[in-house]
Amino acid sequence: MSNQTAGCCEQCGTATNDGTGTAPVTDGAGAGEAAVDRWVDAESALSGPLPADLAAAASEFYGVGPVETLGDFTDATRTAAGGDIAVADLCHVDGDTPHRATAGDETYRFACFYDGVVLARLRSGPVDVRTVSPAGEPIELHLDADGRVEASPPDTVMSFGIAPDATTAGATPTPEEVYGAVCPWVRAFPSRERYEAWAAGTDAPTVGLTLEAGLSVAAALADGH
Repeated sequence: MSNQTAGCCEQCGTATNDGTGTAPVTDGAGAGEAAVDRWVDAESALSGPLPADLAAAASEFYGVGPVETLGDFTDATRTAAGGDIAVADLCHVDGDTPHRATAGDETYRFACFYDGVVLARLRSGPVDVRTVSPAGEPIELHLDADGRVEASPPDTVMSFGIAPDATTAGATPTPEEVYGAVCPWVRAFPSRERYEAWAAGTDAPTVGLTLEAGLSVAAALADGH
């Protein structure tokens, strides 16, 4: 479906054949930190400050200036993609994956559940997304044509993050390098508490947000802001 398929899956390091897509969880950056430090409110989804470690890691990785908010994050990602993001630019997977999106009669398989959320924005139509949390818990989303989302479980939240050792071969990252650094840390969780527990045990810097806030970020990725 996309010429990004092979490269993004290899870069992401996301499991596509074990039914979990589980990101590694180890002691590290999140341990012992207050949950509020790793949360962006829906009202300030694009402008709220990122945790200091995430801002520092993203700024160094993208190399395009300070990345201090999710708005900056989306701008840097669009720059790496050449300025615009199309359906073909999403991280498609040929094999088995727990991250799937259905739009009409077409099923998309992704390395990251959030590609399905961005897909709904790009298509301007309803999309159903199925994914799993890092613990393997099933999560389903329905995104309608008006930009609303319904989730099961209803308290589902999500995260953004970046690999703690993310590097680039050149001055700025390629799309494949972005997939590898970011995709494993963009995850869905059945509740904020589950996100906070996961964040406290992973060495990657992350931030949590509601799905509604995630829709604002998807709009900025698809359309710019």
